[in-house]
Amino acid sequence: MDIIKKTYKKVLLIFFVIVLIIVMIFFSALPLYNWYTREKSGVRLPSDYFSPYADLIPTAVRKGTLAQDETWSGVVQVTGNVIVPEGVTLTIEPGTIIRFAHNREKEYLLTLNNYFDWPKPALYVYGTLISLGSPEKLIIFTSDAPEPRGADWRGIILFSKSSNPDDQSIIKYSIIEYAHKSILFTMGPKSQAIVENNIIRFADQYFLKKCKVILFLCFGNPELEGGSGITYWGGSSTIVRGNIMYSNTHSIEESSSGTPVFENNVVCFNKDYNQKVVGANGVRTGAEKSNNSPIFRNNLICGNDFGIEFNWGSKAVVENNIIIWNDAGLDLLGDLREPESNPSVNFNNVWGNNVDYARSIISQERQSMPAERFGKGNVAIDPLFTEEDFYNANFNFTQPGLKDSGNPELFDEEGSRSDIGPNWDWSWVNPDILTKK
Repeated sequence: MDIIKKTYKKVLLIFFVIVLIIVMIFFSALPLYNWYTREKSGVRLPSDYFSPYADLIPTAVRKGTLAQDETWSGVVQVTGNVIVPEGVTLTIEPGTIIRFAHNREKEYLLTLNNYFDWPKPALYVYGTLISLGSPEKLIIFTSDAPEPRGADWRGIILFSKSSNPDDQSIIKYSIIEYAHKSILFTMGPKSQAIVENNIIRFADQYFLKKCKVILFLCFGNPELEGGSGITYWGGSSTIVRGNIMYSNTHSIEESSSGTPVFENNVVCFNKDYNQKVVGANGVRTGAEKSNNSPIFRNNLICGNDFGIEFNWGSKAVVENNIIIWNDAGLDLLGDLREPESNPSVNFNNVWGNNVDYARSIISQERQSMPAERFGKGNVAIDPLFTEEDFYNANFNFTQPGLKDSGNPELFDEEGSRSDIGPNWDWSWVNPDILTKK
């Protein structure tokens, strides 16, 4: 009888150990499961778009640190990180196609700690980048995958700290697509850069593995790290203007110190394509413990989850913008940990959003806010603009109520009062390259 009892206890112990191991493996595998279900969801990933560049024969292959000034042309295949060191200039000629090697293996293992060890190539610029295309010969930065998708490559990361105007990086007349963070500024306080007349699209999100390790197993769910068209982590004289940014998770993420100017951009149809996570932005702005006041002026911000999201004590200056068709037009986002945002929002057209002026608190229902909480001089006018107008590159904002109705202290080139909405020459845009997705 004692032998039977001892055997029973051993079997029961083994059973509980097996159950415990199964439970631990289950919770450890949740991040992988969530990533797997996203990949298999049929939403955006993988893309149903076939790249016209994947089969082109490269004229050059590049990776590693540049030893001297270089000029790229033709079809350049980037197989690993390319580093432009301080004092070196990389010049890219009009019509050049730059394909970055895609790597989608074990993406679910990514964490904040190993982000810069992630085996996805990037262009790191400590020196100077001159990417100067033309309307007829755009420069293309893209994935080398036959069926590309967001976060196939890391992006263009600007580290330059030079205050010399001759070292100013310029990205103009380019298409930047399928990166994680298409252009990331993390520059010195007196550095300069211009990003103008580009199409920045399909920057997508991915999951970071956020977990507590117990017995070599990971417990917890992934944390979302949004893909961004423009990510601003610093760079005093950054100017981003005349760009079309669409179909990203976020188009503009601004934080940290500096005085960036974002003007005359079209920021539309940026959505969260993962159904389990809510929120994607035309603009996200906020910098904890920073007194910077980024300027968002004369932009069109349309059809996003959030038009402009203010958080972490944002003091952004927002004026002369058209903010339409978003789930939330202007949103004060926060929780008890965050300082209150106090943006200056004046002379904008805020119209046709699900909620025009809102406050969102984590775990609470979104509240509608009075317009006066944000600023003065804001109007609500149908701009007579359609989604088809966007894809036809037909940007016309001259109707009454918008023309000569912006900040009265600002003036257009002809000397009249400033307008509400973009005031830019869009003739360089070929509608055929604005791909619906």
